[in-house]
Amino acid sequence: MESQGSPLVEQQTPPAAPTVGEQEIAQGIEKVDIGQQQEAAIDNVNEEDLEEVQFENDIAPEESDGEDVEEELEVEEEEQEGQAAVREKDNAFLAFDGHADSVYCVALTKDGSRAVSGGGDDVGILWDAKTGSEIAKLKGHTDSVVDCSFNFDETLCATGSYDSTVRIWNGVTGEHVKTLEGPSSEVEWVRWHTKGNVVMAGSEDATTWVWDACSGNCLAVLAGHEAGVTCGLFTPNGKRAITGSQDGTVRMWDVRTSSCVHTFSGHDWHEGDVTTVVCHPTEPMIAAGGADGTVRVARLETKRVVASFNHGRSGEDDEEMTAVESAAFSPVASWLASGGADGSIKIWDLKTQSCRAVLEHGGTVVKMVFVPNTPLLISCSIDGSCYIWDTRSGKKLGLVTMHEDMILFLDVQNNIVVTAGDDKVCRLASIEEYVLSHK
Repeated sequence: MESQGSPLVEQQTPPAAPTVGEQEIAQGIEKVDIGQQQEAAIDNVNEEDLEEVQFENDIAPEESDGEDVEEELEVEEEEQEGQAAVREKDNAFLAFDGHADSVYCVALTKDGSRAVSGGGDDVGILWDAKTGSEIAKLKGHTDSVVDCSFNFDETLCATGSYDSTVRIWNGVTGEHVKTLEGPSSEVEWVRWHTKGNVVMAGSEDATTWVWDACSGNCLAVLAGHEAGVTCGLFTPNGKRAITGSQDGTVRMWDVRTSSCVHTFSGHDWHEGDVTTVVCHPTEPMIAAGGADGTVRVARLETKRVVASFNHGRSGEDDEEMTAVESAAFSPVASWLASGGADGSIKIWDLKTQSCRAVLEHGGTVVKMVFVPNTPLLISCSIDGSCYIWDTRSGKKLGLVTMHEDMILFLDVQNNIVVTAGDDKVCRLASIEEYVLSHK
């Protein structure tokens, strides 16, 4: 569940790519300085400046008397009830209620001081995450704002909308900078390049657009998918773009040339919509979850599928599959978490290709994020809960926060969790206590 909002429009013919040469694209992503003129694109991404990624682990290619007892039981029961009460305490320290409709997306700055959110009220809001005060309403969209994020140095933020546009804003003041146009249908997601002011957005029209966020120039149109582009990202080193689609494929693109380097598809891939794609934080590896209930893990340098997991519950006869809605790589172990529409989270061991633990929510797991440099996992669900888990033991450590309706998104920065809900509210909670006790 990448985003919620108005129903999908009928498929339209993808627009033809603008005539943009390889040299123009390369020049666009080599601009570095935003400055007062706001004329930047991406940091130089020179081959010699990028260290080769080294793998630490290879992955296999497979798949007394009665009264005393009664008193002891009563005491134990009271203690358990007390512990449960502590665990389920809502740790939210602030609620932001500036939206007039469901909040579909939210993002924090790295220090947790500012947030940007977007919702069904067709606006984005830049707000102070310390006080909950509004900095600026980001007006101009004419349909739901379904994704938002800050750029690499947090001087800019982007909002993507079902109105088929992406808007760029000053990340400190909220002043409008540019409106990026091109897609002929709904924008599903927006991602910034890791090193500069290049922004990428996937559309329901089967295309992915790449722009210079400051000039507004289109740098590339990544065409090739046969259905809506549901998810995407830049790899950590910035050299590749990854996109997933309703056509069941994942494509890897060269950022400089905008050419498709490889298409993951076929019998060892997904049989239905690709719902989520994530990249390993340190290794050139991706995981893609699908509506067919599977998670596929592939290495980018070999273009090979190295692990396949079925996220499903076993029925009496056959395994009943449930759609995978979210996924996350552990930053400290060779593990992968997958979240399903059945409310379960499964922790997979990439070395042994086995399930280490099953964690439970009461509804579809919308989003999961590992706390950097820890085994702690934050997850949220349409049951309105956001929990923190220790993936080493599989234990639920506590309730982070609770909404009165579905939670639709979350972000984690600087030991602060922010959630966005169908109840029109964003809630912030600290997880510092958990992090300090589990280092």
